[in-house]
Amino acid sequence: MPVAVGRIRLRQALVLLTGAAVGAESAHLAFQTNWYAFGGTSWWSALLGLSAGAAVVATGVVELGSQRNRTAGALLAAAGITWMVTVWDDPAAPAWIFLAGRMLGTVWPVLVAHSLVRRFGGLSRGERATLALAYAITVGVDGLAEALVFNPATNGCADCPANPLLLVDAPGAAAGLQQAATLAGPIWTVLLIAALAIRLVRSTSAGRRLELPITAVGMTLLALVAAGYVRAVARRLPETDDAALWAAEAGLLLMLCLAAGWPAIALTRTRHRLAHLVVQASAVPPIGGLGRVIGTVLQDPTARLLYPQRDTTQGDMTERELIDPDGGRAEPHAELTPITRGSDIVAYLDHRSPLLDHDTALIAQVARLSLDNERLHAERIARLHELRASRVRIVDEADRERRRLERDLHDGAQQRLVSLALGLRLADVADERPDSPAATVLAEAEAEVAAALTALRAIARGLYPRELADEGLAAALETFAESDPTPVDLELDLPARVRSDVESAAYFAVAHFLATPVYEPGSGRAIRAWQEGEQLYLYLAGSMRIDDVTPAEDRVGALGGAVQLIDTGSIRIELPCAS
Repeated sequence: MPVAVGRIRLRQALVLLTGAAVGAESAHLAFQTNWYAFGGTSWWSALLGLSAGAAVVATGVVELGSQRNRTAGALLAAAGITWMVTVWDDPAAPAWIFLAGRMLGTVWPVLVAHSLVRRFGGLSRGERATLALAYAITVGVDGLAEALVFNPATNGCADCPANPLLLVDAPGAAAGLQQAATLAGPIWTVLLIAALAIRLVRSTSAGRRLELPITAVGMTLLALVAAGYVRAVARRLPETDDAALWAAEAGLLLMLCLAAGWPAIALTRTRHRLAHLVVQASAVPPIGGLGRVIGTVLQDPTARLLYPQRDTTQGDMTERELIDPDGGRAEPHAELTPITRGSDIVAYLDHRSPLLDHDTALIAQVARLSLDNERLHAERIARLHELRASRVRIVDEADRERRRLERDLHDGAQQRLVSLALGLRLADVADERPDSPAATVLAEAEAEVAAALTALRAIARGLYPRELADEGLAAALETFAESDPTPVDLELDLPARVRSDVESAAYFAVAHFLATPVYEPGSGRAIRAWQEGEQLYLYLAGSMRIDDVTPAEDRVGALGGAVQLIDTGSIRIELPCAS
């Protein structure tokens, strides 16, 4: 047995033995002396009170073995012990036992509240201050301070043992301290109830689901203790109500023990549910189906899996962006719970139903293959989306630059050449000697300018045809077929214009495959273009550039289209043209 486990078992045994010893003494006083045991003199009141104390001690011992609730378990066991100590305030008890009963008889509610708050984690400053106040009143004022000035004989209990801690016999001071503790009782109980309520509200949904039963019982118990203090101040209820009050508190302590077992029950139920996940996950559901499987198992139809986007430049995970199984950007709809494997977050579960801490570990374990498969698929699709978006941006930027260059050539260099040609024509007309050397030079210059202007117009048209920007794809293809030196059979069925990026991609794919100034013209050249629904189709025949399809594939692929080689010289292009 490991050393740490041995120490825990030793502590549990010591606490259990202490509880058994206290319980034995309490049972002796309750059944043998017949003295106001747990609010009554009947055997059933003593049995109910002792049973409640023993159950609380046993529950605390069990939780003492839990790493998560170890401190809370120790406090709960102490609460059960001090609950049984309340019957030690008995004239037949030895002096020190009688004194312990008077000093510790009112601290058990504080220990219960301390244990419940501690189940939620570390204490805040406000909680520490509230617990310090409660301990100071119950142990300090109503316990130690009163013991220093309380003389049982002077206060009318001739059969009671002498007080071994008595310093000054001051009945008035003892009565005043007892009254002050009674008046302060409702204050610290209400503060502890508020502390528990705040902790419950601020807890996670999974934490609330686990701690709600025991916290609700504890708050009810504290409210009953506060009512007892109020009753003691008011003194308007008959003394026989003491038995009912103690019986109610004992019953709530037993309910508290039952509620403490709720997390174990919830764990068992969750394991049964996740056992079904093992069977379903082993079938490897389709991409996107694992979230639905987990949602069905956890009885949450809104549950879905999201994956952290992997930074391709650094190779690590970043939580700033999440993607769904289809690779798209996603925002959580409800609570986001990380699913970890070791120290790595492999996915996030977006869900509305509360999820226990151990659920995510079990999901990561039993659905490991499906999680990895779906995560890798999501990452691959996300990268494809990013690549496509990057290609679209590059193509758009190239088209904008083409249009800018076309405008600059048309409005700048082309206009200057036209002006120069006009000037040369005027100079030729003004020359009175047509056969002179100057006239010959002017005619040659005019021819050169006309040739340069024709070449410049061809360059501008090749950059970005004016018809494509102004009238659309149909007009641009008609102009292309008319201006090409080789005949092109043109058949168009384009009812309306589509997006400019689609028109650009279609036109430049045609120009790439069928342009003839550089390549030898092919026979049977034809262009068929038609639109079906949200798809634009192009069929090109007679291409001499089927060995160089990459430029066209880049343009078409950037928009989610495809280029398909059908046979020698024949190409089919498909482009999505939805708005």
